[in-house]
Amino acid sequence: MASMRLSTWVLVMCGLGTMCGVAQADRAAATKLNVAGMKEYNKGHWDEAQARFTEAIAADADFVLPHYNLGSVLSILGEWKAALAEITWLVASPDPEARKKLTKALKDADFDRTSTLPVFRAAIGAPAWDSLDAAARLAERNGTWFAEGSACGSPWVSMTVKASKVTLQTFFACNADQSKTTDTGTAKLAAGTLTITWKKNKKGAISGKSAVSFEPCDDLPDLTCVRLDNFDQQLERGRLSAFFTP
Repeated sequence: MASMRLSTWVLVMCGLGTMCGVAQADRAAATKLNVAGMKEYNKGHWDEAQARFTEAIAADADFVLPHYNLGSVLSILGEWKAALAEITWLVASPDPEARKKLTKALKDADFDRTSTLPVFRAAIGAPAWDSLDAAARLAERNGTWFAEGSACGSPWVSMTVKASKVTLQTFFACNADQSKTTDTGTAKLAAGTLTITWKKNKKGAISGKSAVSFEPCDDLPDLTCVRLDNFDQQLERGRLSAFFTP
């Protein structure tokens, strides 16, 4: 009889998850960690945000929000394989909130860097990259492309495309010397070739006409970058402000 009572007690306690090595999700703790991660995210503290979201997932592995937020930060950082793992998790999740987040990812600028990946596009329901013409590729999502510069080296570059209107900004910083240029132009697709015609600007960084092409990114060859035939730097999809604020 004593043995039976002990067995029953163990089964009850195992069912409650208080013993037998059963890890219980802590949604309250995960929520606090996710909020802490968002505070770091809003400050642009990507590493700290990543750490908090990872801890939130450890506290409650089924909690959709930190999975999505972690994917966002990883995409901003260019860690596309890890970002894609979070998107894949959302696809497999039975939680209706996961589907809402995948829909959000269609336009969320945080995922711009990852958005040229075919597997990412398929997961969020975006049209296949190869199905888009050059003009649609250039203006898709937020129509924003960037090149990360370095102090006293290559300039930081941001190109924004809205419909056919193109704006190219360059930022140069070296010690106390800082400069900024802005060029504007018009994009036109003809006979399968996309060309940007730039307005004359004596102080600009680019002039004449630019033939636009798409190619693997030098640093992240699985992603697709923009090449202007009369400009030195490749442009990667995403927001320059995620890396540098002039």
